[in-house]
Amino acid sequence: MSTPTTIQSNLVPFNLSSDDITYKAVVCKKAWNFTGTTPTTTEQTDCGPLTAVGSNEFSFDFEMILNTTPDSATQMSFKDVLTLWNNQTLVYAKVLYPSGTGANFYIQGSGYLSNLKLQNTVGSLQTFTGTITGNGTVDITF
Repeated sequence: MSTPTTIQSNLVPFNLSSDDITYKAVVCKKAWNFTGTTPTTTEQTDCGPLTAVGSNEFSFDFEMILNTTPDSATQMSFKDVLTLWNNQTLVYAKVLYPSGTGANFYIQGSGYLSNLKLQNTVGSLQTFTGTITGNGTVDITF
């Protein structure tokens, strides 16, 4: 058995864009997740069960620590994300490792911020979470 090649999660940035050209990292990330689903319908017939598939649906969920001093050229702040949500802007999400061409790991898709939550707990750092919901195919080729 060969030794697996793994990816350290802290090395995979979570990037957002409002124009699919200029991407900025959402910094101080705690976690991000990608979930893809395909709705199915199964009909019982005298030929046996038949299954149809619907359009792919996906979401990117993320959790970040609120950073009040991000690098505005390369990093996105909570205020930036809040503005995208407030304006109902189509958002492009991209994760890749390593950065640049020849990525081993790549997912890109667009959708809307369907959920955004700012959490303030006494004795803890402020965090925010969000969900970008999209449908159709995601780009997995780089």
